[in-house]
Amino acid sequence: MTAFRVFHIAAPAASLALIALAGAIHGEKTALATLIGLVGTAAYLYATWLVVKLAGQAVSKKAPSPLQTTIAFTALVLKLPLIYLGWLAAKGLGPFGPTWFLLGLGLVYCLTVWRAVLSVR
Repeated sequence: MTAFRVFHIAAPAASLALIALAGAIHGEKTALATLIGLVGTAAYLYATWLVVKLAGQAVSKKAPSPLQTTIAFTALVLKLPLIYLGWLAAKGLGPFGPTWFLLGLGLVYCLTVWRAVLSVR
């Protein structure tokens, strides 16, 4: 089994396990906070990837389309406010909501580092 195949199996499994653990320990509201942390951070990092991809296209022979530029700019501008809104939503889900939100956020960053390490191997 290749390292990428292990990653593609382990990443969703770890995400689901974290959501299940949050739900089992502190209830369904914390599972929702974890899900918000996971999805919000994944969207945040995807927006960052779009900006990097657009910057790479800008120096190539094929210039990005105006639509691509608009989407990347909008993603860049909305990244932090959306994470903040996710944080506020998690705070409204009870005393343990922010903790599980941050655990979801942390898991996405750990998976991102793992994926980056696999890419340069």
